[in-house]
Amino acid sequence: MRAAKFTLKTENDFILKHYPITPYTEFLHPFHLNENVRRCPGMHEYYKHLYVLPMWFDLQIVMNEDSIGFNCDPYWENWIDFHTEDLVKCRDYFGRTFYKDILKINTPWIYALPENNSLIQRALEYNFADRFYPFPGRVEGVGLDITIPMLLNNSKQTIEIRAGEPLVVIEVHDNDSTKMISVPYDNVEVLSRWKMWNSGKYSFNRDGVKLYNILKKDNKSDI
Repeated sequence: MRAAKFTLKTENDFILKHYPITPYTEFLHPFHLNENVRRCPGMHEYYKHLYVLPMWFDLQIVMNEDSIGFNCDPYWENWIDFHTEDLVKCRDYFGRTFYKDILKINTPWIYALPENNSLIQRALEYNFADRFYPFPGRVEGVGLDITIPMLLNNSKQTIEIRAGEPLVVIEVHDNDSTKMISVPYDNVEVLSRWKMWNSGKYSFNRDGVKLYNILKKDNKSDI
């Protein structure tokens, strides 16, 4: 199996041991453990091939109308940047929902991807989005380090991000992934799969996970 490889651009075994790139399944919201929610295959499948880049130090951000400041270990102060309002015009595009300046966290992470792959970054789910919103993006494996620009929730004067908390979702993407197209309503391939699912779900008392796993195996899917 091909692997995307992640390491640090500075020697730091403590980060590699305690705050590595982590499967997203380890940050499942308790909602997903609800008995009825667990019967929905789509919610759990979403997380299986996604990873999270966690914070590796404690950061406190303090905001007021005209200024923003932060507190952290002095070693990491130079890893924090801001794109100010005069450059990014956040208020013009986002109103007052988010703070006027963009926070940019420069991470120590670098990576190498398999040929013809790229790295996608996207925001975390609802359980973390009340504090900050990382911008989504995609880059080829050309040697860039990972940086995380984010909007900050303007309703909070103080935002704390603790070491070990997730910062951003990351996914390795195959650039040759299948193209999506719309087809006529009577397309045999699409209809046959849907009819098989629709008839089978009643046999499993609407337990979608059991039926999904059977059909997935039959489809020889490696998901």
